[in-house]
This record gives sequence, structure tokens and C-alpha cells, in this order.
Amino acid sequence: MAQRVIDLFFGPLDGTEWIMRFIPGWTMAQIMVNADIFPSVTQAHENGYGGPIPPGYSQHICGKNRRRIYILNQF
Repeated sequence: MAQRVIDLFFGPLDGTEWIMRFIPGWTMAQIMVNADIFPSVTQAHENGYGGPIPPGYSQHICGKNRRRIYILNQF
């Protein structure tokens, strides 16, 4: 993803953010595991993150620490 798209959607970054690119075909469960929200895909599924990644921009607050996940899925 181009840096200008990241800046457009997520504003100026302060360096504490972690930007992850996902592989086409991943599900929300795989994103949650790779973001260290859940230890396994099975546990992410059990907590309601088993579906496809929503198209466009979405925000999710997850886990015990209420971690914020922002997703930009460019169709």
C-alpha cells in the first residue's frame, strides 16, 4: 500500500503503530491471530471473527486489552 494511502486513511503516524499487510483470501480470524489478539484461528472463530474481511475501511476493538484494529481492504 502506498504511503500516501496510509497517510490519507490513518493520518500522521507517530511510530508506535504496526502496519500489517494481509494476504488475499485471509479471513478476519487470521488477521486477529497475526495481530496477537487470539492465540489461534479456532479461538478467533469462537469469538466471532470467522468471516471474510469486510470491504473498505473498518474499525474493531478486540481482546482483553481493548486493542484497536483498523482495516483498509482495497477490494
